[in-house]
Amino acid sequence: MADVAAITAISEKVFGTVKKITFEFTSGEGAHAGTASDTTDKAYDGEILQVVTDPGTPAPTAAWDLTLTDEDSLDLLKSNGANRDAANTEYIVGSTTNMLPASGKLTFNVTNAGDQKAGKVYVWIR
Repeated sequence: MADVAAITAISEKVFGTVKKITFEFTSGEGAHAGTASDTTDKAYDGEILQVVTDPGTPAPTAAWDLTLTDEDSLDLLKSNGANRDAANTEYIVGSTTNMLPASGKLTFNVTNAGDQKAGKVYVWIR
């Protein structure tokens, strides 16, 4: 099995005072098995309104994990990104999970996704 690093992309759209950040990934294999990570170029400050995980094709392994960390390595999702579904879009709503506010550059970390698996993560911040 070859060592293949993950492929990632981050983009942003602004809707008034709300920013939508999209993290697209294809997990690595070999030494990078089942993982993908990338950090935003921009810093973000504000309340995380919602996070959506959307499995791609081929879908990640069942119970794949997501953390969204700040510059202090704190998981802003407070472990609510663990055990994501491989077949269905799932939502994490800030008002019900008491997520930490964003402050600084954000790092998306995917683990346990399986080799060469794809997905998208959407984050809305105000």
